[in-house]
Amino acid sequence: MSPLEIHDKADVDKLERLTRISIVEGSFAQAHMTLAGVGSVFITKFALMLGAGPMAFGLLAAFGQLSLLFQPLGSLLTRRATSRKAFVVNWAMAGRLLVLIYGILPFLLPSERALQVFLILFLLSAAAQSMSANAWMAWIGEMVPTEVRGRFIARRSRILLLAG
Repeated sequence: MSPLEIHDKADVDKLERLTRISIVEGSFAQAHMTLAGVGSVFITKFALMLGAGPMAFGLLAAFGQLSLLFQPLGSLLTRRATSRKAFVVNWAMAGRLLVLIYGILPFLLPSERALQVFLILFLLSAAAQSMSANAWMAWIGEMVPTEVRGRFIARRSRILLLAG
C-alpha cells in the first residue's frame, strides 16, 4: 500500500515499524557523520596523519557543500528507480562503506598518494550520501501520510538530536 493510508491497526503498525527503522538508521547515520563526516575530528586527525596541508583542509571543508550539487542528480535517479527504498539503502550504504577504505590507504599507498585517494573517496562518499538523503525525503513522502508527516519527522529529529 503506497502511499501509506492510515485506516486500520495494520496501517498504524506499518507506520510505527517505519518510524522505528528510520530512527535506528538515522542513529547510525548520526554516528557515521560524527566519526567520518565533514568536520569530524577523526577525519581531521586522519588527514593530518596523511600529511594534509591547508589546501587539503580547504577541500575537505568544501566537499560538504560541493556534495549538495549531487542532490539534483539523486532526484533524477530517484524518479527512474523502481524502488525508492532500494535506492536510498544502496546509495547510503555505498557512501558509508567507502569510509572503510580510508583506514587501509596508508598501508597501500605512499602518504601523498594516500591523501589524494582519501580526498577523492571522501568526496564520493559525501556525494553518495547526499543523493541518498534526497531520495530518503522522497521515499518518506511516499510512505508517510501528509497528515502525520510533520509529527513523524519531528519525533525522528528529536531522537536523532539526542543520538548525535
